[in-house]
Amino acid sequence: MQVWFHESETDIEFVPGQYVTLRGPNGDFTVRQPSERDVVFRCTGTGVAPFRNTIAYTFEEGRDVYEGTERDFWLFLGTGWEDDVAYREKFERLADGRDNFHFVPTLSREEYLTDWDGETRYVQQTLLKYVESEG
Repeated sequence: MQVWFHESETDIEFVPGQYVTLRGPNGDFTVRQPSERDVVFRCTGTGVAPFRNTIAYTFEEGRDVYEGTERDFWLFLGTGWEDDVAYREKFERLADGRDNFHFVPTLSREEYLTDWDGETRYVQQTLLKYVESEG
């Protein structure tokens, strides 16, 4: 069996039933420093999972407020189909309950097939549209 590590090819001989230890990723995925700046998260599909926890933690700990002023948090979540919008109900409830959380699901494949009235582009195109309209 051939195995790839860090963009280089390494030949390792594995045998059926052999135990293998994998480590990583070893980075941080946090909103560390308090800041006056708004926060924008852009992700696709199941890649939203770490954002879900980061957003929940931020609001639970009051880190959405800087020196008495609420910061806006935007979540742009791209997926192909409406049925694939992960945690949709949770994010919609959060957006309904908080003036400073904005949930923007965007579908890339469903535009002509359903009555979806939300965004229908790739997530990067939708984000650009919002940036341009906010000036």
